[in-house]
Amino acid sequence: MKRFLASLGSALVFLTVAAPAQTKADQAAFDARLGNAHFYIDGDNYLVIYNDGAPTKINFEEVGGFNWFNQNGEYFADIILRHNRPKTAEQLKQVTLEDQLEIGVESAGPSIEAHYIPGFVGDPPNRVMYYQTPNGPGGYSGEYYVLQMSKEGDSAVTQVLELTDTNLKLRIKGTGTLGERRDHGESTVQFETVINLKRTPFVRLPLSQVFGEACDPTFYDKTAGAEYRSVTDCEIKFERHVRHGYTDALQPTIEEFEKMGWNIFKQPSMEPRTDRGGMSRSRHQTPLVIGGQLDLELDRRSNEEEAVYKKKRQQEVLSRYSMDRQVKELMAVQQEIKANDVINISLATNPAVEAADAISYRKPLTTYPIAGGGLAFGTNDADDDEEGQTRLSPNKTFLYLGPIKQTTVKNSDGSSTVNIRPVFDAKAPLTAAQVIEITIECKPELAAAVIAKLDIHKLQDLVYKGSQ
Repeated sequence: MKRFLASLGSALVFLTVAAPAQTKADQAAFDARLGNAHFYIDGDNYLVIYNDGAPTKINFEEVGGFNWFNQNGEYFADIILRHNRPKTAEQLKQVTLEDQLEIGVESAGPSIEAHYIPGFVGDPPNRVMYYQTPNGPGGYSGEYYVLQMSKEGDSAVTQVLELTDTNLKLRIKGTGTLGERRDHGESTVQFETVINLKRTPFVRLPLSQVFGEACDPTFYDKTAGAEYRSVTDCEIKFERHVRHGYTDALQPTIEEFEKMGWNIFKQPSMEPRTDRGGMSRSRHQTPLVIGGQLDLELDRRSNEEEAVYKKKRQQEVLSRYSMDRQVKELMAVQQEIKANDVINISLATNPAVEAADAISYRKPLTTYPIAGGGLAFGTNDADDDEEGQTRLSPNKTFLYLGPIKQTTVKNSDGSSTVNIRPVFDAKAPLTAAQVIEITIECKPELAAAVIAKLDIHKLQDLVYKGSQ
């Protein structure tokens, strides 16, 4: 048989399995990758689809593992295998087909029987999903086959050959229904997949190096199979540690502006956001990002005084300008008031995990010296310059603490863009503030006063210093 997948857009294997009855509370535990663990291929890893007696075999050479664990005979695994994934910009320019195999296991025993479940919608705890994604210019094209358990009689068996802290070995055999996307017929086919993976043992760095508080790094997942996992005690305490340190660093600034008659409109929350709603299961290979509800807003006037002042300025615009200019002038007044009368300060740890920060400007930047190390600069543009090709970043000042890479490019419209990308230590615990970013939104003169009073040393104490 020709390898039908090679000429089609995508294919899918989707097996639903009835989950065994079991208690979810404290279901299983494993080290939540607070150290440095790496997944890798260890032996054969393939999927074979038999159609008309001829096999189509896909060998996988890369693993993007989520996690797996075995607690008293209760198994959990969530992994992705890949073949032919483009890794460079040059490869992305070529038309390629990337194969992906996703496997989920949740069972109280080493053997799992899969059967067709009528009307089932969504991803069950036990699943096998195979699909093929076209990459490069042109995007999706042609038709693709779908292999799934969609008919009475479709079945499969998953054998957990080995599932330990370091090894995962699975074998899955079954029968499914193969059909084309555009209803060009369907047939019953057999398939088989073999998985052999290994990961390095978890490395637990001394927690005192990060935030000096004893905590339990064990992951008690009460929501196995759900989109979001439970958070660990260490993740919660780490975020609380960062929030308290940030608030302490802001205190001198708050006191100084209160003396000048400014009002506190919003303060950072002390309670961790990770403790509500759980953590994305994909958040396991990148440093923990902390942000949200960390804004400090200072207002020059009280709410009542500000309302009167805004109304006065709006009336001036309406009486001074013709109707065709009023909208633009009112927007300019609003932006002026925000820059002069409101100061917003926010924090994020480990920012730009997947993409660099991009700050655009026309007028030269103002830089600020930071004792003890750091990068601080502010823009001097008065508006967004929406008529230009590049949208600017007016009235913003940025402070970075920790290792970063900085590059600047000149844009075709005469503006410039500085790109800031953190440089992460792959051996650092995920619960470590490797890079801290402070964003200050207000006119440059006010931002300079904020930086002058900000307790930089308390922020620098939050930054991870490595294992030394």
